[in-house]
Amino acid sequence: MLKRLLNADAIFASIVLAISVGFYIMSLSFTRETVGGNVNEGFFPRMLAVGVALMALYIIIGSIKNNVHYFELKDGNKDILKTVGICMSLFVLYIISWNHVHFLIKTIIFLLAMCRVLKLKLLFSVIYSVVFSVGIYMLFTQAFRILL
Repeated sequence: MLKRLLNADAIFASIVLAISVGFYIMSLSFTRETVGGNVNEGFFPRMLAVGVALMALYIIIGSIKNNVHYFELKDGNKDILKTVGICMSLFVLYIISWNHVHFLIKTIIFLLAMCRVLKLKLLFSVIYSVVFSVGIYMLFTQAFRILL
């Protein structure tokens, strides 16, 4: 039973669960007032945290109960660890740049870099980065009236 509890899936999902609980708690500090019937700025972070927490719980339960492994790494596979490290570094840089660079610029650069690290084709990477970033920006600024 201890081996089932200490597998990579359960450990990774437990870390993700703890982070999502932390984000949910931080989102409670947002104001609860709505303007003109629109949802407030804390709604989406809370829903995202709940969704991620539910997925993490699903992975934890599946890895313990059914011995199912989603994130199985083989010994000596350094390319995967290198890719994960680069992706995590890009994410940290994205978060650090949050107050210093405009949302569209940093998101396009972040998504383009992630696509290239994951070895996607350049044309797809550029189109995806621009369309997704502009779409998210328009959704929040125009539909939800939340400035990014």
